[in-house]
Amino acid sequence: MIKIRLAVASTVAIALALAAIFSVEGARADIQIVHLGCTGDPELVIIENRGDAVQELAGWELQSDPPDSQVFDLTVLGALQPEASVSIQSGPSASGVFNWGPEFVFRDDDPTDYVRIVDDTGGCRRSGQLRPRH
Repeated sequence: MIKIRLAVASTVAIALALAAIFSVEGARADIQIVHLGCTGDPELVIIENRGDAVQELAGWELQSDPPDSQVFDLTVLGALQPEASVSIQSGPSASGVFNWGPEFVFRDDDPTDYVRIVDDTGGCRRSGQLRPRH
């Protein structure tokens, strides 16, 4: 009887361990740019985690053109929970918690301008070319 209980307990433990492994592997973050308002003051970028796992944003950036000078360091956000979103403002009227800067980022009449999310390895996660209307 003890051997049967031990066998059942072992089987249940293995099944639970495998379920935990597969659920962790199946969970992933999906950080996306869900809104870009580049005609108002302030300009507004909203990013959202559309995945089902927390995403640590240390070393991540929002970049625009030119990427060496138009960068917002997403590290200040900490981690983004699933289904959570964050607004980043720019421009003279920017007054939110997260400000890209006092200058407009997207209003330089450059048809090749873009915004992109770059992860901590330098890989581009999301990118889009802008077509701002003035």
